[in-house]
Amino acid sequence: MVGAKQIILILGILLLTGLIFSTANATLTATKVETIKGEARIDESHSNDFLEYNVTFYNNADDGFYLSTSFLFGKPEFVPVSGAFIVPAKSTATLGIKIYVGVNEAKSAGSPTGKTTYQPLLLFDDNKNQLNISVLLPVRIIYNETTPLYSKVIVSNVAVDQSGQNLTIDPRQPFTISFTINNPIEKRTINPSVTGASGLPETIAVEKGTSTITFSNLQLTTNNPGNQTLQISLPFPDYTVVAPVKIEVQGFSNCVTKEDVSSSIFGKTYTATVTNEGTVATECKVITAISGIEKNLITDVTSDYLSTTTGLEWKMNMNSGDTKVFSYSVSYAPLIAIPFVVIFIGAAIWYFTRKIDIKKELVSAKRHPGFMFLKMQVHVKNLSGDEMAQVKIYEPLPAFIKEVKDFGTIIGTEVKKNNKRTIKWEVDTLKPKEERIFSYTVRTSIEVLGKMDFDPTIVEYVNKQGGKIEASGNTLTIEVE
Repeated sequence: MVGAKQIILILGILLLTGLIFSTANATLTATKVETIKGEARIDESHSNDFLEYNVTFYNNADDGFYLSTSFLFGKPEFVPVSGAFIVPAKSTATLGIKIYVGVNEAKSAGSPTGKTTYQPLLLFDDNKNQLNISVLLPVRIIYNETTPLYSKVIVSNVAVDQSGQNLTIDPRQPFTISFTINNPIEKRTINPSVTGASGLPETIAVEKGTSTITFSNLQLTTNNPGNQTLQISLPFPDYTVVAPVKIEVQGFSNCVTKEDVSSSIFGKTYTATVTNEGTVATECKVITAISGIEKNLITDVTSDYLSTTTGLEWKMNMNSGDTKVFSYSVSYAPLIAIPFVVIFIGAAIWYFTRKIDIKKELVSAKRHPGFMFLKMQVHVKNLSGDEMAQVKIYEPLPAFIKEVKDFGTIIGTEVKKNNKRTIKWEVDTLKPKEERIFSYTVRTSIEVLGKMDFDPTIVEYVNKQGGKIEASGNTLTIEVE
């Protein structure tokens, strides 16, 4: 049995121990808590995070005091060292501490809204005895386990801040939207949608984890210039990812002119219909070539035109969607009064208004038993005052031609045109009043006597206004005796 002296001795030891702990606790106090990082976020893009604080202690004892810590959740570590921390005697020292938070800790302490709470920092001496010192740390844990979120939005391969940087897009051109998404749950097939554009696929597969989703060849549904917001929506079963992209639709002008010319021996009528198919106002022009003789025969013309040395010109300011018609009419009736005058003036009009002269001739014919060699020349002259571009000359070959033997200084090629064997020459330009000669020698399949017909030479070129023009010469009939 334990005697009375022994009980008193035990109580004395316990009392002395309590006084020591009490004295120890009384000599160490926490004087300041500084929050370095009081928020930790655990979601699809963060599997771990940390909190960081500075806690200042004052040690009133004559000896240094050793500390260690723990936390209700997370894994605390001293900064910059791990393990025990010493507060020197009669001194102040600041304890830097990082508390690492993972998914398990966030599940128990976090919430999607991240409400701020105050959690105690537990302190222990070097004997692992908990100290009676109150240190409360402000903690905000944001935890969202299953919500897939986009981390960045890219339009036409340009990164866009989610706060909404405006991007200029030409509504006439297709564009691309890409964004990175993290899906922490299993692979899902969803039906995306977009407001303000068309071209999305009906369904897409979103893999688990981080992936990039790209929508190509999108087209704006409106051409109206100004600021707009495209909304990309990805509906998951329990959450819809919405990616807003602010854009600025670029305004543009587009003057479209449709010309119509109707001609007869009695006159000519020219009509130009101009439409501004763009989205902003602009100045449109109509420029048409007309000869000086035809100018004197104009009977009706749209007002406010400018007469130039080569034709007529109209200028007008047109809003988006405006359409205007410009025309003139030329009457040859005054010339019909006297038949001879009509013939003369008609020929003069044709002669002075023609742009190109095409002539073909036989240079030589050499007869051989059973075949012949024929040397031909084609003369092409630009009669106009404007340069002709992309000039192509087509020379149809009669059926009795067996082969092309030789060319002159300008080399041609044999092609098929209108199901006929044809020689083709190409020159870049034909300057005003410039003449080119194209020569070739052919061998006939038989020795031809009598008349031989050569179809008209065809010339194609692009005029000053960018129009593609086709002209032809006359049929050439030659006779070999």
